Amino acid sequence: MAPLTYDLESFLSLKGLADADAWDLSGNLFPPRTASASTAATDLESFFGLKGLADADAWDLSGNLFPPRTASASTAATDLESFFGLKGLADADAWDLSGNLFPPRTASASTAATDLESFFGLKGLADADAWDLSGNLFPPRTASASTAATMTIRIDADSSDGDGDKSVRSDGKLGGSSSGPVVHNFSAGPATMLDGVLRQVAYQLEDFEGTGMSILEMGHRDTDGPVQRVISEATTMVQSLLRVPANYAVMWMQGGAHGQFAAVPLNLLGDKIQADYIDTGVWSNKAMTEASKFCSVRVAATAAENGFQSIPPVSEWDLSDDSAYVHICANDTINGLEFLEDPDVGDKLLVGDFTSTLLSRRVQISRYAALYCSSGKNLGPAGVCLVIVRKDLLDRAKAYTPVMLHWKAYAETTPIPSLVNTPPVFAIYTCSLVLKTLQNQWGACGDALAALERRVEARAALVYSCIDRSSGFYVNKVLPENRSRMSICFTFCEDADVQRKWGGSITATVELTLMEQRFRREAQNRGMSGVEGHPAFGGIRVCLYNGVSDEAVEEVVRLMSEFPALHA
Repeated sequence: MAPLTYDLESFLSLKGLADADAWDLSGNLFPPRTASASTAATDLESFFGLKGLADADAWDLSGNLFPPRTASASTAATDLESFFGLKGLADADAWDLSGNLFPPRTASASTAATDLESFFGLKGLADADAWDLSGNLFPPRTASASTAATMTIRIDADSSDGDGDKSVRSDGKLGGSSSGPVVHNFSAGPATMLDGVLRQVAYQLEDFEGTGMSILEMGHRDTDGPVQRVISEATTMVQSLLRVPANYAVMWMQGGAHGQFAAVPLNLLGDKIQADYIDTGVWSNKAMTEASKFCSVRVAATAAENGFQSIPPVSEWDLSDDSAYVHICANDTINGLEFLEDPDVGDKLLVGDFTSTLLSRRVQISRYAALYCSSGKNLGPAGVCLVIVRKDLLDRAKAYTPVMLHWKAYAETTPIPSLVNTPPVFAIYTCSLVLKTLQNQWGACGDALAALERRVEARAALVYSCIDRSSGFYVNKVLPENRSRMSICFTFCEDADVQRKWGGSITATVELTLMEQRFRREAQNRGMSGVEGHPAFGGIRVCLYNGVSDEAVEEVVRLMSEFPALHA
């Protein structure tokens, strides 16, 4: 048994807590007791990214944490429940009448830690030195200001080879026997994971919710068992976050977006023999190539005519009444073209590949007959594909549709959907943690995706501003109304004469130009990874998926601002 060691900063994903003014010498939680009510709320708002805390009645003048000391036990719990979206806090014994934070002051050190462990799902907090006997929150009152931020929590870990030492890297992710550097990952996919999710996975991996078994070892046929509950919770989170109407089925399938390239025509053609596709780049072409095995593919509009600088407006699409559906790729990660609004095609059946767009903006689901999203970007780790289909269309599948691509087969398994075969449990479980984290971080004001969309817009604007203000040093020819917020692609003015034509193979590689090599090397020297374009196309690509931290965005903007002078 060897201990895992976490400092509070990495454990709670908080940065910059070592500053003495973030703690008083008694080790009380931020903000310090010297803060006024309004200042405390403002500081906490900026510190935790919470909104609407500036109201003075949320704090007492000593700067104590919400709820205020004037709150009764039951009111305090109810207010906190609605504020943080936590459940089950209305029990009076969770609060003392002064409104102090759970656990109550009457709790012993060991009980307090155990209660908090079950309450927040955290492991390894039962160690007595994490609490004082008054039940005050970690760190204990004996801690100094600087120690409070770096205090460790010990978690026992089994090790079959006797060498179970693990650590938390400086970015809070589990590492090996020594801490590794922070890496800002801008990869197009698999993309960097949302902060905190990997830690949650690590805490639960060997012992899922106290069952003594890993979620990876549990059967999916256990009615109401952990696996079915995880799948149901993930589905419910999708329905809630995306505001999926009740007449749509939500399924978790395998085969990625490539599988759906075939599933779409197989499930939607009905008695028709052709379909319309909107060509916005490589992934639209991949979808068309696969669909052409099952039907006649019509290119109803193409961005190739303007060099993939913009998406033709819907008014110019040549849609046919003889086509079974219209297919779009919401974001082409190679050309950097994105539908920033959902097209209105009237009574035509619209299908969307949302692999690299979902969870970055609000989506009007009712405009689509079906949409799908392969994981590996915003949704979670690679290995599962989320499919959302209007229920009245589930009977259109061809008789020869393989069961693994058959939407109705997935939608109608019992007791829950998506149990055609053993589901990709780990991928779905991790996706559920991503969805919960997004809801908890961005849902305090109601519409989590609206808040996320504002963040996405602001971050993309920072990078595009560097391009537009570079006096032509960086080149991005996509018109503003179609610029991808997830996949920002650019080249260099110096490489204007470089001619690259895609030969049709996604596995091909092109030779990087000297400027591309220099930019990539400078990025690596600054702790950045994945800034190069697709190997088959070259260029530079900065992907801003939700897991990319704001700090990482600031670093790549700093690099882009300084690079022209370094290589003038």
